[in-house]
Amino acid sequence: MNTPLVGAIILVACTVPHFLSGADAIRPLRVVNVESPESRVDEDDSQDEPQWVILHRQGLSVLGVESGMRTDVSEFSRQYSGSHSSRYLTPSGKIFAYALTRKQLTVARVSDGKTIVQANANELVGHLNWPTQSFLSNDGSHLFTLATHNRRKLIRVDLLPTPRVTATQEIKGGRKDAFTMFASADDPSLIVVSSTGGPGMFRVFDEELNLRYSKKLPQPLGPNAVSNRQDPLILLMPVLGSRWQLIRETSDQYTLLSSAKQWRPTGLDTSIHSAAISPDGKYVVTGPVHLTPTISLWNAADGSLLREVQLLGGTGRLPSDHTIKRLAFSKSGRYLTAGNVRNAFLLDFQQLVTADDSSQ
Repeated sequence: MNTPLVGAIILVACTVPHFLSGADAIRPLRVVNVESPESRVDEDDSQDEPQWVILHRQGLSVLGVESGMRTDVSEFSRQYSGSHSSRYLTPSGKIFAYALTRKQLTVARVSDGKTIVQANANELVGHLNWPTQSFLSNDGSHLFTLATHNRRKLIRVDLLPTPRVTATQEIKGGRKDAFTMFASADDPSLIVVSSTGGPGMFRVFDEELNLRYSKKLPQPLGPNAVSNRQDPLILLMPVLGSRWQLIRETSDQYTLLSSAKQWRPTGLDTSIHSAAISPDGKYVVTGPVHLTPTISLWNAADGSLLREVQLLGGTGRLPSDHTIKRLAFSKSGRYLTAGNVRNAFLLDFQQLVTADDSSQ
């Protein structure tokens, strides 16, 4: 359990990406103009076609991936807080939750918007500024939240059959420490908490909130994604930082697989706002700061930058509206969803990979 991460931060020299003539660009399968979208693709075999689920400021919308037919499943009341941190969508795209300004948490089905359970979050977790950082399990039965006010705590809330706190774990750190959390794609069997201020600390918990691993990092890093594999890959990235790190977990041993820094030839900020790992573990996709909706495609094995791609379509009032701030793969890895301030993009990920292969 005390095996350190291998070496310090390793910078892998990035190869110059291939750019298509003019602009390296791709037209997504679908683009929807909504505010602050969070989206997933539900690939249930029982459906006629995959469903693109978009949770946004005004409510919940579902589109057929092939047909494009849109259904607005739910509209939120004016009491809805509207912030990204108060909406939750499971990785499967079947369950969603939202919090109202009066701290009421509602969990519902995507298929028809029917409520599964409602809970008074303040009563559950002791009048904290709810919600903080939270993740909802795939079946909507429990929620993991990281409370960062006063004493920092990792909290498990079982929502069914009756909402109640079933486990807590205090997270120790200094006053200047800021913590971030991410969970594995399925019912969380791997929860990563890392400090992004002060000395970096990397902690791994199981779904019962038992501490599995703890190690000081050479620099502050926060988790961004956990790929649900037999040997999980954990993506660490500083908040608004330019470097990402990929760590492999095997039998509770954690080793650095690759690391890279965002390359920016245009003189723009090199910060990365979002990142995701492909389910097969071969690729890392990031959303760098950019004046157009742009994503970067990386080789996960060595950290080389394969290409940068502009996503065509979408709207924005300000240059800052265009930076991709949310990324998520479908379970099969066939689809990739991306979102910025005002748009949701649905991409055929294989199109990105094929285009890269054909350019070599």
